[in-house]
Amino acid sequence: MARRPEAAYSFIEALCHRESALVHDATERAVKAKVTERELAIAQKIQRSFLPDVVPEVQGWKLAGFLQPAREVAGDFYDFFVIPKIGCVGLVIGDVCDKGVGSALFMTLFRSLIRSTSMYRDFVGNDSNADDVTKILRHSIKLTNEYIATTHGDSSMFSSVFYGLLIPETGQLCYINAGHEAPLIVGVNGIRARLEPTGPVIGLFPDIVHEVKMIDILPNELLVAYTDGATDAKNLAGEQFSEDNLLALVASGAPTANAMVHKIVSTLEAFIGEADQYDDITVIAASRGSIE
Repeated sequence: MARRPEAAYSFIEALCHRESALVHDATERAVKAKVTERELAIAQKIQRSFLPDVVPEVQGWKLAGFLQPAREVAGDFYDFFVIPKIGCVGLVIGDVCDKGVGSALFMTLFRSLIRSTSMYRDFVGNDSNADDVTKILRHSIKLTNEYIATTHGDSSMFSSVFYGLLIPETGQLCYINAGHEAPLIVGVNGIRARLEPTGPVIGLFPDIVHEVKMIDILPNELLVAYTDGATDAKNLAGEQFSEDNLLALVASGAPTANAMVHKIVSTLEAFIGEADQYDDITVIAASRGSIE
């Protein structure tokens, strides 16, 4: 250093520049991470607003729903809404393929299309007859599928959907199951029926036809629907909760929709324990009276 001080100064200056650049890069990454975290928090808040903030009050019925994302935002969705013109209650649950932000964006699209195409139609009458209910179901699922498949076909995004229209006075449920896990009808003697798919998932191919089916939910019975995040849930040992365990849990019954949802969710939380949540978990239920 004594013989060539200018070289030493240059070396020190280079080190300072390098450290300054490293500090700048680290600071920039931290700021970007903070911005991303804030944006995801905003996205989560917005997505939550697309879920029903108030569960409709339906005389003689109780409705309940739960959604827990595996990440900051979810690809699962559910919805409850009343169609005033015919006095029906819409029950919707769906699972968009994949996870994360992309699925979350399409979740809002699927949910909004199903609700809007169901609520604002002039081709139905003013009472809840089976023909009008069937028209609404077919119209809503068809238009939602056509829009996604044709407008966003390059994305290859699709969703399984169960969409039921409930006539509260009679307990009749008209439904389309587009490739979704079969919802369950549960009574005092366990599971009475499984509502199997009536057509494929929506969003991939245009011109798909889904069959509408009907079933009566009897007094003191309960409808339970869920996404595959419930059956695929894993614990620290990597074991899946499994469909058999979920069916046994549901078959053991619960007095109301709220009680059933709480029972399923608390059992899954205990099973998962400290493990990371594998997939979005969504459960909905509708009970007619109480199951004692």
